[in-house]
Amino acid sequence: MRKASVVIKTLLKNQPTIKVITFACEGGMVSSVVGAALIRKKLREAGLTIRLNHSSIHEISEETDLIVIHENFADQVKNLYPDHRYFSLQSYLHQESHNRLVQYLTSKN
Repeated sequence: MRKASVVIKTLLKNQPTIKVITFACEGGMVSSVVGAALIRKKLREAGLTIRLNHSSIHEISEETDLIVIHENFADQVKNLYPDHRYFSLQSYLHQESHNRLVQYLTSKN
């Protein structure tokens, strides 16, 4: 079994503090909702005050500072939102991926 990995892609250098994260999936109804719910608790435990949204990859708000996306949609998101930072996951449910995301956010905030 392939070990889950997280790839952090920073599309713009020296971004400001991350205040809004959008979990995006193809339809914006299931995977992104579950991913946002799972990470919300970890953010609170880490003392981070970051707003979490979920949406379809085609409806990401301009106020989003970081897009969290499944790796299968990373290229599509990169093309749709070239000026946004994104964090790609192998799975929305993988705890190690969540830990790495929180570690990344802690370093940025």
